[in-house]
Amino acid sequence: MLFEFYYQRRSKIFYLFLSVILLLSTLMFVSQIMLIQSHLRHFQYYVEEALARGETIQEILEQPFSISMNENTEIVDNPLKYHYVAYHSSFAALNVQNGVNQLLSSSFFVLFPFFSGVYGIVIANADIKYHTMKIRRCLDSQWQINRHKIGAGFLSLIIFILASLILFLMLQSFSRFFVQADKSTQIDEALIRQISYLEKAPLQLSVLLGFAFLSFLVCYYFTTVVKNSFVSLCLLGSYFLFLPPLGKYDLKNILLYLYPKIFNTNASTFRINSGTRVEFGIEYIVIIGIGIIIYIWTMEKLQRMWSSPTEK
Repeated sequence: MLFEFYYQRRSKIFYLFLSVILLLSTLMFVSQIMLIQSHLRHFQYYVEEALARGETIQEILEQPFSISMNENTEIVDNPLKYHYVAYHSSFAALNVQNGVNQLLSSSFFVLFPFFSGVYGIVIANADIKYHTMKIRRCLDSQWQINRHKIGAGFLSLIIFILASLILFLMLQSFSRFFVQADKSTQIDEALIRQISYLEKAPLQLSVLLGFAFLSFLVCYYFTTVVKNSFVSLCLLGSYFLFLPPLGKYDLKNILLYLYPKIFNTNASTFRINSGTRVEFGIEYIVIIGIGIIIYIWTMEKLQRMWSSPTEK
């Protein structure tokens, strides 16, 4: 497995994916800064409107606000208070200790499993493209080849996500140079710096990495069987980007259901619909494990059955 990881790490594809993930991390930070500036502009706009009507700002801020939905459109009954609270929450999100929550709760939450699936397709396609499977099978069994590739792929995913987190946290640490607190919002920076979402970071990282690896695993095996990366990419793109959740226990529905449970979304730059409630008992975890084992066994069997004569 270590040799396979060395082989993957030396390839241009590895560094291409790493560059894409780091770029994505940077864009998530930029969107966070833009969100703060947007809340400030809206707050100042509604302050000017309130003053023009002769209303007292403090009285408006003491009133509650609520959000309702009308045909997928948010309607806020007290927008001044809403953007005031959102501005404070967005500043708390800039704390370095909240970086894991902020990056993983952004669109990175969906895009990283998607890119992990693409990476699985590319890894599987390498032997198909360069016709190296025959040589590999002279040295190892098909199961050993797959196991080494999957293990090396998992290590690559860990490097991708850790590198993106390190970059994002570095940008978070310099965030005060990009945006300064506006005094008109009565923000208490000392209090804001104490707010932390760090306690859920291990769970957040484990969940996202687990789903990303599952996406990698499914796409890798599927590509080795169909031997057509274009078909795999089309199916992966359709599933992640276009199709709605296919049922209560569909991967996307589980992700949508877990999203508000494990992340603090007060200052998230990502807006998604909530998923259908899913009961997570020990029997459900066992069923998932059995399902993955059956999928791997089936794909291994199909690989041996559908191998071309030149590969045997």
